[in-house]
Amino acid sequence: MRRSQVTSDPPDRAAGAGHRCLAPWKVVTCLLAVGALSVGCTTVKPSQLPPDALRSGIRSGALIQAGDQVSVVTIDGAEHGIKVSTVTADAIQGESPEHGFVTVAIDDVVALRKREVEPVRTTFVALGGALAALMVIFIVDIVLALG
Repeated sequence: MRRSQVTSDPPDRAAGAGHRCLAPWKVVTCLLAVGALSVGCTTVKPSQLPPDALRSGIRSGALIQAGDQVSVVTIDGAEHGIKVSTVTADAIQGESPEHGFVTVAIDDVVALRKREVEPVRTTFVALGGALAALMVIFIVDIVLALG
C-alpha cells in the first residue's frame, strides 16, 4: 500500500519546482511597449549649407539617398515632403503624401531638412519602455496574488 505525500507547497510550486511560465499577455505587453517606443525617436535635421554646396551634396549622394524622408524648399518657396526613390544628376524623385510621385529639380533646391532615426535615443527609450512594462506586469502580479 502506498502512502500519500503531504506538502504545504501549492500544487504549481510542488510540481514545477518554482518554475513559472510567462503568460502570453505579459509577452505581448512587453513587445507592444518596445515596438511602440522604438519607432518614435526621429529628428528633423536642417542642412545649414549654402544653396550651391547643398546642391553639390545632393548630387554626390552625401546628403540624401533612396529611402530617405526629406523636406526640400525650392526657389519659389514651396516645400515638398518626399520619400526619396531616386536621386539623379538633375533631380530628386519620390513619393509625396500630398502629390503622389514628384520630381524636384536639384537646381531649384534652396533648403533641405532630413528625417533621421537616432539609434542611441531609440534604444534607450525602447529599453525604458520595456522596463516600465515589466514593472507594471510585476505590480499586477503582486496585486493579483494578494487579492
